[in-house]
Amino acid sequence: MKNIKWFHKIQNPLAKEWFKLAFEDFQYIQATFAETENYRMICFISQQVVVRYLKGYLQFKQNKIPRVHNLTELLNIAEKFNKNFIDFYTSCRILNRYYMFKSMNIIDT
Repeated sequence: MKNIKWFHKIQNPLAKEWFKLAFEDFQYIQATFAETENYRMICFISQQVVVRYLKGYLQFKQNKIPRVHNLTELLNIAEKFNKNFIDFYTSCRILNRYYMFKSMNIIDT
């Protein structure tokens, strides 16, 4: 994250850690995507990336985060600080499926 200017301006260490984890997972997705056919796992990790970015944002904005992994719940909270988060609702609803049903192995890709 050395080349990301906004990251170094963040003073909240917990928010910074959430952003760092999300960034590392996103790098993993980018490196793995072309070499795998396990797209369900890519979607699962993508869901986790979005969770971590949203939790980093919420930690930054309100200095606390809810203990949930549901993207739409996190978006509803984030939207209180920035109405533009509503634009991601449909995409997050789709990604949520990959987290919620991953362990049950019932999603067709």
